Amino acid sequence: MIQPRLLRRAQVLELLNVRSSTLARWMQIGLVPKPLPGTSVWDRVAIERAIDRASGLEQPALRSAWMEALERADA
Repeated sequence: MIQPRLLRRAQVLELLNVRSSTLARWMQIGLVPKPLPGTSVWDRVAIERAIDRASGLEQPALRSAWMEALERADA
């Protein structure tokens, strides 16, 4: 079965197994993303990555040596 990428509020609540008030609080503190701008849908992948970061399962991306060299060259 294909998992939808974009989720409505009820689906987000089910995915996270939380109440609406918890989702609102988590969005307010930046734990999970808000709906996509101008819509009432959330990106499932963005939610899952946010939870992975909060759980310590995903570390922030390390800056590549290539990007650092580019920035030094622009300075």
